[in-house]
Amino acid sequence: MAAEAAPAVPIPAEAAPAAPEKSNRVFVRGFDFGTTEEQVKAHCAAAGQVVSCEKQSNNAMILTYSTQEEAEKAAATFNQTVIEGNTRYIDVKLDEGKERGGKQRKPKEDGPSGPDLPRQRITEAPIAATVLRFMGNTGWIKPSEPVEHPEFGRHKGKIYVHKKDLQGVESLQRDSSIVCHLYVDGAGLGAEEVTVVALPPSPPADAEKKASVKGPPPESPPPAAPGTVTEGAKPGEGKEAAEAQAKSSSKKKKKKKNKAKGKNGWGGWNGGWKAWKAPSGPNGPNLSRTRIGESPISGTVLRFVGNTGWIKPSENVDHPEFGKHKGKVYVHKKDLQGLESLDKDMNVVFHLYADAAGLGAEEVTLAL
Repeated sequence: MAAEAAPAVPIPAEAAPAAPEKSNRVFVRGFDFGTTEEQVKAHCAAAGQVVSCEKQSNNAMILTYSTQEEAEKAAATFNQTVIEGNTRYIDVKLDEGKERGGKQRKPKEDGPSGPDLPRQRITEAPIAATVLRFMGNTGWIKPSEPVEHPEFGRHKGKIYVHKKDLQGVESLQRDSSIVCHLYVDGAGLGAEEVTVVALPPSPPADAEKKASVKGPPPESPPPAAPGTVTEGAKPGEGKEAAEAQAKSSSKKKKKKKNKAKGKNGWGGWNGGWKAWKAPSGPNGPNLSRTRIGESPISGTVLRFVGNTGWIKPSENVDHPEFGKHKGKVYVHKKDLQGLESLDKDMNVVFHLYADAAGLGAEEVTLAL
């Protein structure tokens, strides 16, 4: 008797890829610096009702229309047009929720974040650590010994600390010694119940110089009157000696006066300009540098004078040298691409590097 065939198992059809969600938002960029939201909304209002306007940067905004059809009409109508009072053409495209570089922009999630994330303590006794940096409300500490936990290497052995977890202090100084408990949350390891046990050592004060007490100079005999002959001198020698003494005294006074005025150097420096020697070896933009990260970041120009300036990154940089210049990043003219100079409040994108002087910007271009 033949064996009955096993019933065929139905194979589910592969689910079709979900169609992209239609957007009722348009991304507008490229208008002149100083253009207001009202100007942008007025320019694009002919396509439909603009419900909201979100500023992205000094020359980029996202407009939300009441319907997706109105957003499509705005993208088709106003792309490569000029806002009244502007000189530049604008780009108007449907917003697909993507950041610069094509990466999908993650929507902001509601709920707790930062120090308010659910946490679980992982230490029974407090541990010792040293403060690496602390700016504003947050910072990083370095435990005295490695922590046996899978999340310890997540931030290269650094532990997150927030102002809310400090005890008895409002902030932390770099290189201070602390004790704390450790916890773990969705972002990695953090420190809580942080107590300062020792402040960083102060630089040694200069030893006080003991001033030597000098008595009054010995009284010298008054100079002989012109034409008089001192005891033991030949006739005529008294007059010549008096003239020589007066001439020598005049030279000493003149030299002392010139030294006080700084005649032989700037600000009274007696070495003079010729005595100054520039330090040997590379300096400024020619220092040996190491690039940080693989992707460029954005920032705003704080100032640029001559060949150098400073940039403020859009977000804090996770690097020990970030606090060296109060969160500012050095930029030199040699590292500009397609630009001869920078203006204050310009939006730029750049790569970060580190050298002996701190953090710097290279391959600097104007943000689109």
